[in-house]
Amino acid sequence: MNAKENMVKTGKVVLDTFFQNINSIAGIDTKIANTLLELYKEGKFTENNVVRGIRNTINFSLNGKSMLLYGENASGKSSFTDSYLMVI
Repeated sequence: MNAKENMVKTGKVVLDTFFQNINSIAGIDTKIANTLLELYKEGKFTENNVVRGIRNTINFSLNGKSMLLYGENASGKSSFTDSYLMVI
């Protein structure tokens, strides 16, 4: 191991590396990954922007049916945003 490998990385370096490789994560939705990457690159990676970006990226075809989402402890949530906030 050389001295460079032993250095502690800054938070920015860790995040930059993560986002540079986000599309290579197994099973990740590429649309969501690209949304998160763009928010990070633009300096707009906030909770509200992430929720809004993901919500705008995902499309559910319910064919006239409703969907009930559950949050922590199986508590019913009234909206997609509420449920996402419980996950994030």
